[in-house]
Amino acid sequence: MNRIIIIAIVVIVASLLYWYFAQSSADSIVHSDDVVVAVSESEAGDRPHVPAQEDVIVLSEEDLIAQKQETVPFTPPAPAIDYAPDFSLAYIDRPAEIFTLSEFRGEKPVIVDFFAEHCPNCRHNLPKMEALQAVYGDQVEVILIGIDSQSATERYLRNHPTTLPLVMQDNRVARNYGLRFTNTKALINRDGSLRAVLHGRDITEQHFIDLIES
Repeated sequence: MNRIIIIAIVVIVASLLYWYFAQSSADSIVHSDDVVVAVSESEAGDRPHVPAQEDVIVLSEEDLIAQKQETVPFTPPAPAIDYAPDFSLAYIDRPAEIFTLSEFRGEKPVIVDFFAEHCPNCRHNLPKMEALQAVYGDQVEVILIGIDSQSATERYLRNHPTTLPLVMQDNRVARNYGLRFTNTKALINRDGSLRAVLHGRDITEQHFIDLIES
């Protein structure tokens, strides 16, 4: 009998101790929800605002299409034009009148022929240039620049008249176009850019066509 009483007391004591320690452990546990709330409240000012569902703006398909239509496409700037060196020179037969290259920008392409009366190739190419100018003269401007002395050029023209206008050069023009040989031509596009400088080469009909299409 005594043994039964002792066992009962031990069971009761053990049950009380288990209940006591179990209650203490439950009080010391911090649930994960509490941690999240505590952190959120302490660091709310440092964290970016996350909009609630009612704050999010949902665009309709029509709105998205309208936004795309309103977007202005990027257009890169046009490259700067490398203009041919400009010049203004007096006509040999009309000294009071001046030929200015830049006046033809946007209007007509120009062929500048550096002409020397002592140059056989220049003299040989001149009739061909006159014939081409007669065909394409309303679309391409041709100008001769005399690079010999004015007296020698005037003497040649008295004996061999030309239908092409001629002006007398100065050293600046020859230097700007890199003149090194006689029978040199400069091809200038309609926009005023320098297409090519032909050294020692004759003009062909294809040169006129290429300039017209420029």
